[in-house]
Amino acid sequence: MIDKRTVLNWVDLFDECEAALIGSQCRRIRIAKKNVGNKKGVLPQQISNKSGLYAIWVNGDYKYIGHSKNIRSRLRSHICNKGRFTGAKLKNVTQAVQNGGRISVSFVEILPESLRLMIEDELIDRISNRIPGSLPWNTTSKSKSKLDSWVKKTISDYNNMFKCDMPEDVLEAAYLMDFGRNNDLAPALTRLAQSGKIQVTPGIHKMYKV
Repeated sequence: MIDKRTVLNWVDLFDECEAALIGSQCRRIRIAKKNVGNKKGVLPQQISNKSGLYAIWVNGDYKYIGHSKNIRSRLRSHICNKGRFTGAKLKNVTQAVQNGGRISVSFVEILPESLRLMIEDELIDRISNRIPGSLPWNTTSKSKSKLDSWVKKTISDYNNMFKCDMPEDVLEAAYLMDFGRNNDLAPALTRLAQSGKIQVTPGIHKMYKV
């Protein structure tokens, strides 16, 4: 488990997460072939059911990095039975096995769990930039989709709780608390407003509602 409260700076945090997830000493857990594509398949007990990041490997190469509040449940949707609402990689995993590949997984628990998405994005960016094509099962649109979902849910929750529009500075504070940075929020708000998924009231401080 990696806890942000025990790590002095963000660079060290990212380095520790990367080492634990895909480093040379990371712990990889083999997935039995009989469980791939099997709705009744059972994953090894060593796989955590807590919050964190995970990687899916084929032979000795990592193919995909993801995050979940329940690592075990999400990996099961990738390996055994695709969930209805998840962008599971079951097809990729099944095809890899059919081609003779051996599937294994690695994971790292993250605290606080609100940092999962930020750390996932950073690792995907740094690994993809360092070794282009090394994460073929990850798509560039994934991060935007997750961010858009977070923005809509956060605004909706505020609207429902306080029965009013959400002030821009409150939304920025919530984003900063969850992700530790604020450079991706403005493009997401513009994107959602242009597509009509959120409504914006202009002013000194913009107000948002879903």
